[in-house]
Parts: sequence; C-alpha cells; structure tokens
Amino acid sequence: MARVESKMVQLGTLAPAFELVDVISGKALSRDDVFTATWDESKATPGYMPDCW
Repeated sequence: MARVESKMVQLGTLAPAFELVDVISGKALSRDDVFTATWDESKATPGYMPDCW
C-alpha cells in the first residue's frame, strides 16, 4: 500500500451546515436536528435510526 498524507479532519470538528430530506416522513433534517437527536443505547444496533425525527 502506498504512503499518502491523510485528508481526514480532526476529531471533534463541527460538521458544515446541511439539510437532508427523510424519504419516509418527508421532513427536512438539518445538522442540528441530527446532533440533538435522542440516542437510546438499548436500541444501539447497526443501521438503527432514532424515532425522534
């Protein structure tokens, strides 16, 4: 494997503002909506999305 400089940002870097549309509910979700979503550790399974949107 070739040695290349990493292009990753520092951990803890604030994500740029974005907005995506939830294809199921049709509701627009912003970066802040995702950040403030309630996380339930009991439901922490791969691919799980919280019901809070």
